[in-house]
Amino acid sequence: MDALPARLDTGLPFPTSCGGLINLDKFRRREWAPAVAAAAIARPARIYDLRSTFASRALAAGAPVFELARVMGTSIEMIERHYGTLLDGSAAGFAERLDALDRGRGAVGKEEGR
Repeated sequence: MDALPARLDTGLPFPTSCGGLINLDKFRRREWAPAVAAAAIARPARIYDLRSTFASRALAAGAPVFELARVMGTSIEMIERHYGTLLDGSAAGFAERLDALDRGRGAVGKEEGR
């Protein structure tokens, strides 16, 4: 994205030559279908699959659900609903982080003399 020349006439990352929205039907026919065929990707290969792949990979890399929801422009509930199976084990990671925090500063009750 940083390599793309800046356009002052539009805020879109991938505008048409006139600065407007891409016609998705034309894009699929002219760009997407030939790219899928050239890459020998199994069909159906939908453009929406890119979003799903991004979300799956982000979660596998340990991205926090809150941040992923913000980046994707959706809710945490939707991320959990669609990708909840990828979140299995996240509770264990959460508990480990809490334990590491407690080890770093001593047990919670000990600091207060309990």
